[in-house]
Amino acid sequence: TVERKSDEQLYEHFITAACQRHQVIASRLQENFLAMMINDKTAYLNSSSLFWKLDP
Repeated sequence: TVERKSDEQLYEHFITAACQRHQVIASRLQENFLAMMINDKTAYLNSSSLFWKLDP
């Protein structure tokens, strides 16, 4: 009962920490991808290779 409640609080803490960590990682990845797309835009525009548009 008291032990179970403390265990549940600990598990909730672990779950919350994992969710926050995943959000931080996802945010960093999104920033990195955006930076790569912005910085490499001239490389894509000046390239002789053909790039396909993925969005409809």
